[in-house]
Amino acid sequence: MRFEFLNFGPIKRASLELKPFTLVAGLNQSGKSYILRTLYSILEPVYRFGNSQAFDGRWHFGGRSLKDIEKKLRWVFQVGELGNLVNRFTQTPEAKIKIFSKDKVTITIKKESKKNLIYDCEEIIPDIQIEKVNFIASPVVLDLVKGMATYREFYTTNYGVPDIYWDVVRDLRNIGRADSPQLERVWKSIQKTIGGYFEYTEKEGFVFVKKRKRFGMTIVATGVKLLGMIQLLIERDCLRKHTMLLLEEPEVHLHPGLRFKLLEILKELIENEVYVIISTHSPEIVAYIEYLINTDKLDINKCSFLFLETDESGLVSSGESTNDVKVLHKIMMSLTEDLFELSVKEFEELKSFFHFLKHH
Repeated sequence: MRFEFLNFGPIKRASLELKPFTLVAGLNQSGKSYILRTLYSILEPVYRFGNSQAFDGRWHFGGRSLKDIEKKLRWVFQVGELGNLVNRFTQTPEAKIKIFSKDKVTITIKKESKKNLIYDCEEIIPDIQIEKVNFIASPVVLDLVKGMATYREFYTTNYGVPDIYWDVVRDLRNIGRADSPQLERVWKSIQKTIGGYFEYTEKEGFVFVKKRKRFGMTIVATGVKLLGMIQLLIERDCLRKHTMLLLEEPEVHLHPGLRFKLLEILKELIENEVYVIISTHSPEIVAYIEYLINTDKLDINKCSFLFLETDESGLVSSGESTNDVKVLHKIMMSLTEDLFELSVKEFEELKSFFHFLKHH
């Protein structure tokens, strides 16, 4: 399945092919979050409503899911008018999202659009089998569960808590533990990494259990909570074969060592037929992905890398995904350019200092 984004958010033009492991990288304000959140806004309702509409080996989705995409976009991006998602720095008065799957679908958003999108079809027929789409934007949500739940359940028509935060919290609270989770081995890998496991009870809320002691979320490291959310999704069978996990800049919450552990866990998910899509601006993550590929621990044919490059103005970005390792090198150069220039500057200053000492 391939997506094209035209004049959407800060993106002038970008093309992304979904593979079992998909990486979206770029500097801040290049559109990484726009892409992940849009993928979720489209795929979550499509697959949610598609589960009960499969027949003849094809997955058909009718008008209900198309209308749900409109609502999902508004609740994910928290915009009262969808026209606010159109790129404001180009002359084009509309944005387009093109989906290339079993059929081609074009979704058009005009600058004057309020709650309606324009479709050139009546159904979306994906070419990858997915049963559930999960999004983890930030583990901080585990600290805010009561407040988020009170707000969303009381103010049902008010913006304030985006769906990318609420949906995962709702699932972790409301879905019980599976009798035999499919990915129990991955669950145990996480348990070994963080030294314990997460639980949810109505009385205590979310707790971290380590060596039979129970810890509330306010005193648990944020990086541990991130891995714990993956653990809880596995425990509830929300993460299993033929599901999808989107992770937005997971490195923000992780020590460099845990970043590598996270990628090992994601590799295990991919091996179990979970589609993993992440955004990042972490050189360590990019370097470790290249290491996994070079050591044949990750099949490059199952990878898709999108590097969003901004133009000279820094206002719009563009890019096209590929599975070429050279793109990883390009991403690495972009992410470490400032550090390299600083190192060169420090070296020149030290050289001048020693020159001064030598002659005085």
